[in-house]
Amino acid sequence: MLKEQRLEAERQKAKAEAAEKRRVKAAREQEILRRQRARLINLEAWERAQRLRLPVQAVENGQSNSSEKAAWLEWAKAQIYLLDPIESGLSDLLNLKVELESYFSGCSFWNKAPDDWWSIESE
Repeated sequence: MLKEQRLEAERQKAKAEAAEKRRVKAAREQEILRRQRARLINLEAWERAQRLRLPVQAVENGQSNSSEKAAWLEWAKAQIYLLDPIESGLSDLLNLKVELESYFSGCSFWNKAPDDWWSIESE
């Protein structure tokens, strides 16, 4: 009787360990996908920066040459620089290869992943 209970406990433990391995694998795959999608969103930031450059360029090409205009242009260009992911380096924008930390297990009690349009679409 005791031997049967021990064998059953070992089977349950092995089953739980296998389930945990599957859960961690699925969580890692989801995190890789989330990080790849976040990099793709950088394309939207680049497009936004491109759209913002047009009115800034129009102001720059305008007739007036005031100190206010120069200050505004300096500020506007600095903001566009901060928004443009290409300015911060092409490697993150072009490389979708994601390396997860070896300790990543998907367990995070304090940090729920934000909803994005991919997760809304798949529901």
